[in-house]
Amino acid sequence: MRRIAIVIGLVLVGLTSAAAVAAAQGLGRFERTLTAADPVALSIASGSGSVVVQPGAAHTVRIVGIIRAASPWRADEDALRRAVRSVEANPPIVHEGSCVDLGRIVDEDVARRVAISYEVVVPRNARVTVTTGSGSQKIGALAGPASVSSGSGAVEVGAIGGDVDVSTGSGSIKVEAGRGRMAIETGSGTVNVGAVDGDLHIHTDSGGIYVERVTGEVTDLRSGSGSIAVRHLTGGLSTETGSGSIAVSGVPTRDWTLESGSGQITLRIPAGTGFRIQAHSNSGRIETDHDVQARTTGRRDLAGTVGPGGPLVTARTASSRIVIRKD
Repeated sequence: MRRIAIVIGLVLVGLTSAAAVAAAQGLGRFERTLTAADPVALSIASGSGSVVVQPGAAHTVRIVGIIRAASPWRADEDALRRAVRSVEANPPIVHEGSCVDLGRIVDEDVARRVAISYEVVVPRNARVTVTTGSGSQKIGALAGPASVSSGSGAVEVGAIGGDVDVSTGSGSIKVEAGRGRMAIETGSGTVNVGAVDGDLHIHTDSGGIYVERVTGEVTDLRSGSGSIAVRHLTGGLSTETGSGSIAVSGVPTRDWTLESGSGQITLRIPAGTGFRIQAHSNSGRIETDHDVQARTTGRRDLAGTVGPGGPLVTARTASSRIVIRKD
């Protein structure tokens, strides 16, 4: 009996593994090529499934859909097969003029049985809006604006020529560049941003924020718990973390405000830059190699003017050092 039980167990494991492989590879697929007016407005809505959007030729939208079981372990095979064939025959594609909408399945029974991953190629100047319940998303370099939203899953966005909006309930976010306003929000996950030529707003409840270059008037960075690092900043800054270090290098052409509940604050500002400084640490030293014409000075407080003065740089931490260095 034990031997029979083992054999049955192995068979079940094999069937389960086979089902997992089948689910991963997809049960069906569809492909379509559309001719659309410029500028293309692409909208994708997916309950679960990955999305990849890449730039391509003008006026052409190429769509590949990979169909999987939405719940492979509890699937009615016959009903699932019918649902897959239905989607293959009539893909959830609506095309009118310059607008292309993907993912809206009218038949509720079909919609609950299948999940679709999309690979789409659009003209470079397309405007893209993607919404998924769960699944990774990757958007290539596009000239138009991009809006990406996911309940859970990693998001990667290339160099975008317009505004960028990204949000995910949980998952890392990486944006190569943006030439407009950029707004990013995640419940939990690390945020990495390359270059931003516009205002930048980032909020994460839990996770680090890392920005390479910003030239907008307003940079607003918030983390519930996680380190924040910004390099090559030109413009204004407001940044806060409940728990984590803050490191910023750049030129304050507008006011900077930096606050950490628990973590060191490090500023690197080029020699010869004029600014005003107001720094306070509840329990930690304040160090600087800038020539500060001090009004207030001490181990835990520093207020004064560097050079001819200028924008106000305010740094506060409850627990750690504040370091202000020449860059």
